Amino acid sequence: MRGNARGVVALVVLVLVGACTQQNTTPSPTPAASPSAIKPARGGTLTFVANEQPATYDAHQLTSPAALDLLAPEYSVLYKIDPLDPAHLVPDIAVDQPQLSSDKLTVTVKLRTDAKFADGAQLTSADVVATYQKILAGTPRASWYAMVDSVSAPDASTVAFKLKTVDSGFLQLLASPWNLIYSAAKLKQDAHFYDTNVDGTGPFTFVSNNKGVDWTAKRNDAYFGKDAAGTQLPYLDGFTALIRGDAAAQLDAIKTKKATIDFQGFTVAQRNDLAKAIGSDLALQEITESCVDTLIPNTSKKPFDQVAVRQAITLAIDRRGNNATLSTKMNLKDVGGLMRPHSAWVISDADLQNVKGFGTDTSAAHDAAKKALSDAGVSNLSFNLVTPEGDEYTPETDLLIDQWKQAGITATRVALPPDAKIPEGVGDIVLQTRCYALDEPDRVFASLRGVYSDTNLDGQIDAQSKETDLNKRILDVIALQKYVMDEKAYVFPVLWRFRSVPYLKSLRGWQQGPGVPSPTDLSTVWIAS
Repeated sequence: MRGNARGVVALVVLVLVGACTQQNTTPSPTPAASPSAIKPARGGTLTFVANEQPATYDAHQLTSPAALDLLAPEYSVLYKIDPLDPAHLVPDIAVDQPQLSSDKLTVTVKLRTDAKFADGAQLTSADVVATYQKILAGTPRASWYAMVDSVSAPDASTVAFKLKTVDSGFLQLLASPWNLIYSAAKLKQDAHFYDTNVDGTGPFTFVSNNKGVDWTAKRNDAYFGKDAAGTQLPYLDGFTALIRGDAAAQLDAIKTKKATIDFQGFTVAQRNDLAKAIGSDLALQEITESCVDTLIPNTSKKPFDQVAVRQAITLAIDRRGNNATLSTKMNLKDVGGLMRPHSAWVISDADLQNVKGFGTDTSAAHDAAKKALSDAGVSNLSFNLVTPEGDEYTPETDLLIDQWKQAGITATRVALPPDAKIPEGVGDIVLQTRCYALDEPDRVFASLRGVYSDTNLDGQIDAQSKETDLNKRILDVIALQKYVMDEKAYVFPVLWRFRSVPYLKSLRGWQQGPGVPSPTDLSTVWIAS
């Protein structure tokens, strides 16, 4: 069973200048011509906006999604994620789907034999082994691979991952966009080679980086990729990224047509501004991304140690109404559980309406919240709502505070800088945006394991991870979501975010995916005249 993202991706040409200014609902898709009817044009240089200069060229050490816009095109990975079907692994330097041993403890991947690094060296299993050993040894995502016992190369075109325990989420990790494949020889020569050098097997090869200004790359003529017609990829001659750290400069680059696209997207207001400025030359893709605004009560502090109090707080939120109100002001839209809407793990809307705070009768929910608080002996509940500082969260925060007020709850916003330590006594409930690279339950629930001294919760997290029957695992994950956000109300989503990417309609062959990061696959991108 796979999540169907096709229903949440919109690709439209903004023929009307006001198309995005009147409402923020995703526009209806323009009927697409069949792939066979359009022959991609070869040649040309794509200019796009990059949001930042990477602190290092080593993607394994980076955490900013924007950095992969620059680095991913020069590299390969074992598998890519299909942006229209995120549960599907698309072989990149792998030649087929990963194979599981009968005991589910060994994962074997066969590799291509025609991939070459920029320096001409052929890629072999030794390079994949060295790459993953590096990742496991000490990178920001090393903990993701705690289930891996060893990585080995049975032969030059085979890699074997030995697991310590059965883990159904491991296969998705093989498609992590961060895991760019490096050269074993280069790493042996200098463990920090990739801090300052770019040498991969991707569709493009690095040319130059004028720090903080631009980044250029050219077509890799030795790239192994071909399209369905057998044409050598990539279509582009190369790309130039304009590095712009300022939001106004990023917007201006598209508005003045100095750049075609910013893959990281824009806010609702910026999108509307571009629609007014560019009109019929603009196209748009919007998708529910793997980012959710989540409320996290401090369960170690009274009265938030009471389940009834936490349930009352989520009950008072009108998520259905917020969907319509906030989606015109900020990049928030979909009502959903702890797993991304439209993924394989989603709770059906009919089922979700039975979860506290996710129903359609706001008045009844407010009455239930008041009763729950009265029964808990905290009728006059007040608390601090800790949020990131800045105007971005203001519409959402104001709406939440007003809805809690209607249920007799008083909330006061405390805005703090990113990564700031919450002052003692202030952290009652925290509002934060949680983002995920993959639609994988292990990644979502990792932050909850061992936090609440709840052996039932930890047991459910472990059980879904070990369940190898996909349909049974889906049911386990749905039950786990309900336990966390309803029965225990440990954390509860407000709304899921959407990524809005307006771009010049001359750009073809690009499709964004929901992950954060959603790596930019430029191998099939082309420019229409």
